[in-house]
Amino acid sequence: MLYLKILTSMRIRCSRIVLYISLFLLVSVLLLGCTVIFNQKEVVMTPTPTPSSLTSAMPTEILGQSQTIQWFPYLTLNNWQARIETGSGYMNWQDPNFKIWNNPVTPGTDKIVRTYSQIERIILTIGKSPANTRTAGTYEEIVDKAIDTIRIKYPNLKEIILQPLAAGPNRTLCTIGGETVKTTENLPAIEDAIDKLVVKYNDVKKGLVPLVTSCSEFADSTGHLTIAGRINIAKQNDRFYGEGSTTSAS
Repeated sequence: MLYLKILTSMRIRCSRIVLYISLFLLVSVLLLGCTVIFNQKEVVMTPTPTPSSLTSAMPTEILGQSQTIQWFPYLTLNNWQARIETGSGYMNWQDPNFKIWNNPVTPGTDKIVRTYSQIERIILTIGKSPANTRTAGTYEEIVDKAIDTIRIKYPNLKEIILQPLAAGPNRTLCTIGGETVKTTENLPAIEDAIDKLVVKYNDVKKGLVPLVTSCSEFADSTGHLTIAGRINIAKQNDRFYGEGSTTSAS
């Protein structure tokens, strides 16, 4: 009898152990299933950022030149605006009292004009050489001074992007009417200055290097663009900045 009681007791205990194990496994499976479903919902609820959403996170003003105003109307990015100075362009941005700082800006596709304090990113375009305009200093020195002025004008700035004007296909020279297109000729010196300045400052970055597909996209030896060239350069800016990329250039 004692043997039977012991055997019965052991069976009861084994049954309880099996029951506990079964319940444990069942709960584990249910928790695993809930985790999978939860994660799936998370994936669905968190969309992949689009170019426009990446761009809208950083209100941008481009300090441009006559070539810039040609392609800017074809840009499709939101939160962008342009402040244009034709002629010597970037060389005048170093002067905090220059008239362009008080001129109206050109809004982008969203038609919203933002104040200095609302701008978080500046794209400074660089074109004519100091020698062409009889301006004292090198590319590096002039742009460096412009960077100082930009920091004063835009109190909430997060980054400054340095970008050449559109140059030749694959960085080659273009000629029109027997004259070399200035923007294609000046590119090597501009890129050299940019490379030095991005090393010097943590908040200064190398931007897009826009290149025409064909020399026929230039309208003159100064570097102004045809309609085809304007559309092409605008699309390049759309892709480069729409993808949120400021760490590498073409």
